[in-house]
This record gives sequence, C-alpha cells and structure tokens, in this order.
Amino acid sequence: MVLHMLLYEWKRTLKRPTLFLFVIIFPIVLLLVTGLAIYSLAKEEVNQIDILVLDEDETFETTTLIDQLESDETINEHVNFIRGDQPQSIDYYLNSDARYAAIVHVPAGFTADLRSGINREIDVYLNENIAISSSLAHMLLESGQNYISAAQSGVNTVNQLYIKSLDDPDERRSFVQQMTVHFTLLTLGRNNFFELDESLESNMLSWVQQVYLSGTTVLLFLTYLLFVMMFQQKNDAVIVKRWSLIQVTPLKRIFTMFFHHFSFSVIYLLALSIILHFLFNIPFNFFVLIQWFLLAAILHGIYIFCYSLFKNQSLSLSLFFIVSSFFLLLSGFLIPPIYLTNVPELMTLFHDGFKQLLLTGDAPIILWGVLFVAVVLIIFLSSLFYQRGKLQ
Repeated sequence: MVLHMLLYEWKRTLKRPTLFLFVIIFPIVLLLVTGLAIYSLAKEEVNQIDILVLDEDETFETTTLIDQLESDETINEHVNFIRGDQPQSIDYYLNSDARYAAIVHVPAGFTADLRSGINREIDVYLNENIAISSSLAHMLLESGQNYISAAQSGVNTVNQLYIKSLDDPDERRSFVQQMTVHFTLLTLGRNNFFELDESLESNMLSWVQQVYLSGTTVLLFLTYLLFVMMFQQKNDAVIVKRWSLIQVTPLKRIFTMFFHHFSFSVIYLLALSIILHFLFNIPFNFFVLIQWFLLAAILHGIYIFCYSLFKNQSLSLSLFFIVSSFFLLLSGFLIPPIYLTNVPELMTLFHDGFKQLLLTGDAPIILWGVLFVAVVLIIFLSSLFYQRGKLQ
C-alpha cells in the first residue's frame, strides 16, 4: 500500500516538470548570485587596504617603525601605509572624504615615553563604513601592538640592567636609541623564524571544508523548503478522507510522505555530490553521502512533525522554517562551532560526525544508529498527532 501511494505522489510531482526543475535550480542560482556578490564586495574592499599614519612625534624610532611596516613582505601586498601631512591635524583627516580603513595617530613625545618606560597609547580610528577592511586593519594593528609591547619590554630590561649605569648622558641616549630600533625590528621581523605548514592535526575543518558543509546545507534546506511548498496538495483534508475510506492508516500516510520527501533528497544529494566532484574536484565519499542522507531525514522528520501538529499549511511551514533554522544554526552547519561558545556539545554532534568523516575517514556508526532511531520515533509520534488532528 505504501509503495502504491509513493508512486502516486511521484506521478503527481512529475506532472509539473517545469515547477520541479524550478525547485532544483532556483536555490543553486540564488546561492551562486549571493556568493558572487559577497565575494566581489569583499575582494573590492580587501584588494588594497589604506592605512593613514599621522606621526606627530617624528623621531628616528617612529620613522624606522613605519619604514619597517611599509617594507614588510607579509603585508605590503595588501596594505598601503599613507603618511599624513604634519601641518594637518587629526581632526582634518577624521572629517575628510578619503576611504581610509584606519587612521593611526602617533602623538608627540611617544618615543621619549617609550625610552623612559611609560606606556603611551597610540590612537587608532577605524572606518566603520568599510567593515571588512577596517576589521583586517584592526587585526594587523592589534598584532603590531604586541610587537611594540615586546620591544618596549626588551628596551626597559636593557635600560635597567645596563644603560642606567652609564655615566655619559649622550652614551645612554645613543644606547637607548639603538636598543629601541633593535628590539622593534627584531619583533616585527619575528615571522622570518617560522615556516608555515597547513595541516589538519588541529582537529578543525579547513575553511574550504566548512564552506562545503555550509553551502550544501543551505542548498538542501532551501530546495526542500521549496519542494514542500510547491508540491503539497491544497485539498489535503479531502485527500486524507479519501485515503481513510480505503483503510489507509495515519502511520502509512506519514510513511508515504516521509519516503516521498526522502527519495527526492536522496536523488538530489546524489546528483549534487556528482556535480561537485566533477566541477570542484570534491572527493566523492559514500560515507559522507550517508551523513547527508541522515541530515535530510532529520529535516523531513521535523517537517512531518510540524505538519502533523497543524491543519494549516502556512503554520506548519512557518514552524518548520523556524525550528530547522535554529537546528542548522546551533549545529554548526551555518556558523562553525568554534564561534558557538555557549552551545551545548550535544547540539554539534551532527557537525562532529561530518568532521570525523572529512578529517579521518572513520564512519560515526553510533551517531548513525542514534539518528536512525530518532527519525523512526519522530515518524511514529507524528502519526499520533496526525491521527488526532487531521482526521477529526
């Protein structure tokens, strides 16, 4: 009986091939257009980051510091340091129309305070109108703050242990200047001592793998949402009564709906995996595909449960959208779990299953068993609510 009902649902679906293709293609086009727009905007902002440096101290040390930053090979390809004209005040640049990602204001007397061990702050003004560039500038300058603090610690140590004991003031001043330049260049050039090696030993997904998870999840969710919106019968109550006349139980009706939706997701995910493999060289992994099937089954279970609670299709769809969105968000599919600090680890088990598969290749058999039991329980529970609500 369930098989006959399933064939009936697929015949009804394929009677409108244009709508069926729209359900499949529209989310892909929407995601591509949105992704290209975000990429173009981000690339335009970060292509060249302009940072204005207004040096009111104008000492040998601050000039050397700025020269070192300008010639640093790790940042000079993307960051352009622009020196401000001394006659102009900081207010002039803050009120100008120039699109600086940040303005660095070195106050007069900064070097003298550095030599004497006084912590003198450097004012940094970020441009909120170009959020991406200003955020990157903030990260760079925050790192530079650590360099300067380390340099100051070195200067103060040498000053306390050796320079203060010198009798000649000119000799002390010369030593302080040499040590200031030495430790500043030493800390700024410390990256030369490290060799970068990208590895997966940190037990974290790379940004490419996270984009793959997030993009596929969004496609699956949007496609399924459109599918249930477009192919749900408007005369659903009448159809249910007709099924009841031929002794179709609510459980069979729920199983039919689940297998109809699940078979659609299986075909869609299988086709999507093959396309991603050939177009983007993403490895085709059967275990990863099973994990995607289980995620689809969970989404189908959530929808069927919401559907069984309300006779009104709009209410059931709204509830499904809210519950599923929170589930995908808190599970780490849309935002990496590392940024979800207050979320219980139980919520990220699904994401951890993908991480285990992508990093080690080991199948999370226990997780699969738990998810399978959860889906079955949701179906049986939905049939109870469906019987009470739909057939009254």
